[in-house]
Amino acid sequence: MFNENQVIGEFLAYQRAKSQKSSSIIFGKIIREIRKKPIVQQEYTSDEIRSSVEHIINVSRTLRGNKRRQYITNSVQRLNKEFRSNLGTWNFIFTIDNFKLQPRSFNVGPVKFFKFTSNKRKEMRSKVWKILRNNPHYNFQWKKNYIKDHDKRIYEPMVGKTCALVQVKGRLDKAQLIANDKIETAIAILKLYKSILYDHHRKYFHITGKVVQRIMRTTLRYTTDGKNLNPVMEWVGSFFPFELDNKKIQSMKKAGFSKINKIFKNTTPDNLEKRILNSIRLFGSACNIIVTKSETRSPIGLGFPSNRSSSPRTYFESIAINERLLSLFVALESLLIFGENEPLSNNIAERAAFLLADKYPDRLWIKKFMRLMYSFRSVHVHHGKSKLDHGLLEKFTYRVQIIILKVVFLKDRMNWTSENDLKNWFEMKKLT
Repeated sequence: MFNENQVIGEFLAYQRAKSQKSSSIIFGKIIREIRKKPIVQQEYTSDEIRSSVEHIINVSRTLRGNKRRQYITNSVQRLNKEFRSNLGTWNFIFTIDNFKLQPRSFNVGPVKFFKFTSNKRKEMRSKVWKILRNNPHYNFQWKKNYIKDHDKRIYEPMVGKTCALVQVKGRLDKAQLIANDKIETAIAILKLYKSILYDHHRKYFHITGKVVQRIMRTTLRYTTDGKNLNPVMEWVGSFFPFELDNKKIQSMKKAGFSKINKIFKNTTPDNLEKRILNSIRLFGSACNIIVTKSETRSPIGLGFPSNRSSSPRTYFESIAINERLLSLFVALESLLIFGENEPLSNNIAERAAFLLADKYPDRLWIKKFMRLMYSFRSVHVHHGKSKLDHGLLEKFTYRVQIIILKVVFLKDRMNWTSENDLKNWFEMKKLT
């Protein structure tokens, strides 16, 4: 990563420096030499490098003669080795919970979804062997035992699961955060195409460890008088998997998936593309909020049909409904609002109407509907209560989805290259 002999020489020169000025000049040379490679500049800040250099200098000051030289040499070599092992092109594979993929693989932008097979398991095991094979410090039996244990703990539990693969360049810890974000964005794009937006079957798929895990939960239930004891073990979390088959993929492609895929693949997105991806991510976050639906029924045996209501039945159910409403409005604001001082309610309602309808009566109805939904949002935020029901939330969720897709289609059809193009289109619609 950097010229070790050059850096070691500069460290020794620093120790021999006669003045503060000379020391400062040499210190700067050390920093510049270490950060000479662009990838080091990109992934490590000057402060991080400075901290490492200062530590080596401070410790070496306590040593003399050959001990000082040896310490500096070992420290510089160790630092260079860390850069080599930590900086590079990394492949990340995340397991995706509750996601059933019918085709062998499916790409969303830079992310590849696939099933982790026995062949993939063998491939990963062989990578471990290549690393260990020439290590002189361990005998053959130790290497064999290590690979067997590594395989059983890490690769065996992944077999049969849907995974996501993404490649990122850079520093390992930062690269993993970027990889995580890319996979989250890919998942949000798939959620934009969920056929059932208001999911009563809990098809909440996600990176394992996020949102709601499917687990067996034990609940102890007993009365205060001690006469009744009724413990229960039950499955909680996501129930049925989100299934992606070839038929669904074809319908996604008809609904603009290829256009979104092109935006997601772009390594230098313009500000409108960033808006679209951000809005999709926020829409995906809204879909992650589990909204349960209570059902009230008339007593059995009285001759009346079951009485099902679409309204929330519990306080906590109402909280979840309004939490999703807020997240959906944030997704809309990130796409349709361009200035800090814009009137949110009116502009969101008007711009949604322009995107969703062509005729005046339809636009007027949509504007009224969006303002109604915004009033539910305001009542919940400012007063902590709202009478929003499941039916209205389902209709609103669907319209947010269509708004995002409509912007994607318009961008492609009209060759928009910035958010100003979208803003000007709204102004033109207003005046024509």
